[in-house]
Amino acid sequence: MGRRVLLEVEVECGADGTPARFSRAGRVCSGLKTVESWRESGCWWDGEPVRTVFRVRDREGRVFELHRLGASLFPLEGTTERASRWLLYRIED
Repeated sequence: MGRRVLLEVEVECGADGTPARFSRAGRVCSGLKTVESWRESGCWWDGEPVRTVFRVRDREGRVFELHRLGASLFPLEGTTERASRWLLYRIED
């Protein structure tokens, strides 16, 4: 079972661009392994940004769903993709 959190968090990514650690409420979750990832276009008619979603597992086995907001679905060739915000969307028990 999971619960929605909807909290903005600071995320550090590894060399492959996937979340390696994040901090929330003064606590750091590190040693993250990506379980799966996908892209969502958002409800453009409501002004929602494109997001890349990562389901990650920490060392204790907890699963978190992190959303990277504002990333382009089709980045221009030769450019680096930067997202300004990350959202901790869900924690699964």
